[in-house]
Amino acid sequence: MPAVFRWAAVAPIIVVLLATGSPGTQPLGMAPAQRLPRSPDGEVVVISVNLQEAFMPSDVQNSSEMRHFATRIRDLVQAGTMPYAPDVLLLQEVASFSTTKLARFLKDATGYTYAILIGPELNPIVKDTAEHQIVRDTAILINAATMEGIGRKGFITSRYGADESRNAAKPRWKQQAFAAVQEKSGGFSLALASVHFTPTEEMASEAAAFARKGQWADAIARHLSETFPKQHTRVVGGHFNNRRCLTKTTDPPEQADCNPPGPGGETPFWTALTQAVAPFRYQDSVFAIHGTSDATLKDQYRRGDGFTKKRIDFVFARAKIVSAAHDTAYGATRGDTDFISEHRLVWAQLQRRGT
Repeated sequence: MPAVFRWAAVAPIIVVLLATGSPGTQPLGMAPAQRLPRSPDGEVVVISVNLQEAFMPSDVQNSSEMRHFATRIRDLVQAGTMPYAPDVLLLQEVASFSTTKLARFLKDATGYTYAILIGPELNPIVKDTAEHQIVRDTAILINAATMEGIGRKGFITSRYGADESRNAAKPRWKQQAFAAVQEKSGGFSLALASVHFTPTEEMASEAAAFARKGQWADAIARHLSETFPKQHTRVVGGHFNNRRCLTKTTDPPEQADCNPPGPGGETPFWTALTQAVAPFRYQDSVFAIHGTSDATLKDQYRRGDGFTKKRIDFVFARAKIVSAAHDTAYGATRGDTDFISEHRLVWAQLQRRGT
């Protein structure tokens, strides 16, 4: 087994468990005259996005970007780009105020009540000591008409040492939300994790960051398997702050066959999740659908009329992937009236598969 998957002296995770039970909901807004289409039994639509709605004072004061995001989802479904209203949303860089607002706006836009299954607190920095910070800015929302929470839920803390931090700065340990859900009809159940890894530029080197993120991904997959052994369908989505290929390229921005080709060409986090042994066997949903050539993969880098430089937001799934894509038509930049985030949402349409 490659050295990247050995446990380091600083354990890569801490697990925080919260109370079980289905989430409570509040009347957050008036439903539109017509609901968006909903997924059939045995099928779910998962969205992951970094909304950048946690740290800036302007986020607290201005909810327009959350409203734009809910409207964007409605427009994508009505245009047929996405097949159904989302069943699950994996969110990053959010706080309690932004998730509550988003739930209200999603009901207005889709006609469905969205419940906060697990989410952050008002302040995303939940602990600040002389040695490290703990940052909790991930959340999981569910469509309360189609899904319900089951079993345990909590946060996995992805840790690293000061010697792995750039200029020995105080490390920021990120907490990854996890939970399990099942359909209210149909019986399809799945385990979930919403992931926001520490940026590579905050760590001592790219090699150190890649190695540590491989350990974090390994630990998250193992935790979901051990916590939810009956949920063979599992989804790990979020902002990984990590590209797929070790070798960085510009044109194409990502090679379908990394250089060097084969398992040695991908970064450790991607290899950890996709390795063909239990409890892994995840698929990168966008790559599974669009990774047939450099050209089809490059098309997923579109951002409106231009292209983004990197693909660092992913939805990994142990499931049959029917369809998946980034929101390539979204091209708004900060200051535009329809701006949501610097990140494009990524979605996947999933069906149950065997163990």
